[in-house]
Amino acid sequence: MRSVRLFDCLLPMLIGRDCASPAIIGHDEIAHRRERTGIDDLWALTYPEQVKIARQLTHPTFLRAATDPDVDEAQRHALAIYRNDVATSTE
Repeated sequence: MRSVRLFDCLLPMLIGRDCASPAIIGHDEIAHRRERTGIDDLWALTYPEQVKIARQLTHPTFLRAATDPDVDEAQRHALAIYRNDVATSTE
């Protein structure tokens, strides 16, 4: 029997969807994406951010920084900020 890992479940994508809501991304960016792609579905337009956030939540370094009590607070903050910059950067 295969063990279930965090990134095998739907929860990170659901959290990603909530965090990458159109309200957070912004009206102008959504309008730009709509114009560029011809897609009207808001969730499809925010899918790249959903995936980036889900990847951040399941990345071993991020999980370790968030859950290991022995990780120094400054290191935890630096890792969380770095992963957040990766998750929210546009490519």
